[in-house]
Amino acid sequence: MSDDQLAPPLLWVRGMSVRITTQPAVPVTVLQIDGRLDVEAVASLIEAWQHVDGPAALDLRHLQWMDEAGTQVIRRFAARGVQLLNLSPLHELQLEGTPITSAIDDE
Repeated sequence: MSDDQLAPPLLWVRGMSVRITTQPAVPVTVLQIDGRLDVEAVASLIEAWQHVDGPAALDLRHLQWMDEAGTQVIRRFAARGVQLLNLSPLHELQLEGTPITSAIDDE
């Protein structure tokens, strides 16, 4: 298997894991989140997003769970125009009810 065919590394977080895969595509780059998005994994998602040039979308099809920090960062991405793809009914409930007004800090 060549290097360009290898799966991206997993980020291990408190015994659980999250994998963020970037799928460059025209016209939108898709960031796929697999696993659990908690306070410790949020930094990795923001870092992956910072390497995206142009429009982006988050594919949440394989997102198993997110805590309040994960919910907030997803809201912030949406506020910046990032498309949310494949939301489960649970994720829709987690994301409703709070206005999406914040922007991701460019620190």
